[in-house]
Amino acid sequence: MIFQINKDTLKKGVSKLKNTLAKDSPRPITKHFLFEVKDKTLTMKSTNNSVSSVWTTKVDSEDSFAFTIPGDTFTSLISTLEHDVVTFDYSTATKDVKVTCGKYTWDASSGDVTEFPNITVPEDLEEVILPTEFQNLLRSVSFSISNDVTKMDLSSLCVDINRDKEGQVNLLSTDRIRLSCASFNLVLASKNHIRFLIPRASLSEVIKFEPTKMSFDKDLRKVYFTQEDPTGTYTFQTVLANTVYPDIYTYLNGDFSKESELIQIQKQDLLRALKRTIITSDKNIGRFTFNRGNLSIATLNEINTSKSKEFLEINYNLDNEITFSLNVNHLIDYLSQETLDVISFRIVGGKCLVFDKANYRHVLSVNP
Repeated sequence: MIFQINKDTLKKGVSKLKNTLAKDSPRPITKHFLFEVKDKTLTMKSTNNSVSSVWTTKVDSEDSFAFTIPGDTFTSLISTLEHDVVTFDYSTATKDVKVTCGKYTWDASSGDVTEFPNITVPEDLEEVILPTEFQNLLRSVSFSISNDVTKMDLSSLCVDINRDKEGQVNLLSTDRIRLSCASFNLVLASKNHIRFLIPRASLSEVIKFEPTKMSFDKDLRKVYFTQEDPTGTYTFQTVLANTVYPDIYTYLNGDFSKESELIQIQKQDLLRALKRTIITSDKNIGRFTFNRGNLSIATLNEINTSKSKEFLEINYNLDNEITFSLNVNHLIDYLSQETLDVISFRIVGGKCLVFDKANYRHVLSVNP
C-alpha cells in the first residue's frame, strides 16, 4: 500500500506534530506518529495524552491503511531529505514501512496501531472564528500566568466568554501579584456564560501557530484550535484544567479614573532605569517614590554594600508623596509587551498599579 507526498508539505505537518510527541511515557506507542490513509486523505497524529495534534492533507491513494513510525527519528530524518517527493510503502503482511526519497531508503517497523490513543475531533462542537490578532492577545497576557504547576488555576489561562457583555471574550491571567486581561468579541451560538482553563504548557503551543478557529465541547473537557492553509488542516487539542479560577473581576471592572490621577512616563526612560536598578539590587526589588512631577527609583539591598537612585520626570504633580517597593522584573515583563512610547497608569489605593489600554488591563501589586 503506497502513497506519495511532497517533502515540504510533509515537513510542515511534522513541524506541527513534533511538539506533542510523548517524551517520557509508559506507553511507547505515544512516541510514534500515527499515519492514517483513507479517502485520498492522509491524517497524521501525535499525542502525549494531555495534548494532541492532528494534521490532514490530500494524497493520491485509493487504499485505506494505518501505521506508526518513531516520531523523533522521523523528525530528524525529514530535514535531511534532498528530493521533492517522499514515498511510503506499507506492508500489511510484515507491518513494515519503507520510506523512500530519491536514492535514500529507510525501513521501519510499525507499532501496533490499535494501541495508539483514540484521537478524534468530534463533529458536535461549538465553533467560533478567531480574530486575526488572537495570537498577539495571547502573548499580551501569557506573562502573568504563574510558573507554579502545582496551582492549576494560577498556572492556566482563563477564557471567559459572555461574562458581562454578549459575545465578549476575556483572556485572563494572574499569579496573584500581577493580573492581565485582554478582550475581543465573537459571534457565538450559545448565549450562556462559558469559562474554561487552558494549562500553561498547552498555551505555549497555541502561541506558536496562528489558529483561525476555536472549538469546544458542551462538557468543556477539551478545546480545539484549528489552522487551515492550502497544504492542509492542523488541529491542536488540549485537556482543560479541572479547577476553579479566582474571582478577579473587581480589579477588571473597576473605574479607577475617579479615585486616582493618570500618570504618564516615557517607556524607554523607565525601561533603562529599571534595568540599571536590577544590576544594583540583590533581590530585584526597587523603591519607587512619586513626588511633584518626579519619580525616583532606588535600589533595595539587605546588605547595604551598594546603593543607587535615579530620577525621572512624570507629567503630573501629585499632591502627596507616594512610596512603595516593587518587583522590577514584573514591571519589565509588562513593558516588554507594551508597544506605545508613553506608559500610562494609575496608582490605586497605594496597593497596585493599573495600566489601561483599549480592551486591555494590567494590574501590578505593590508592597508599601
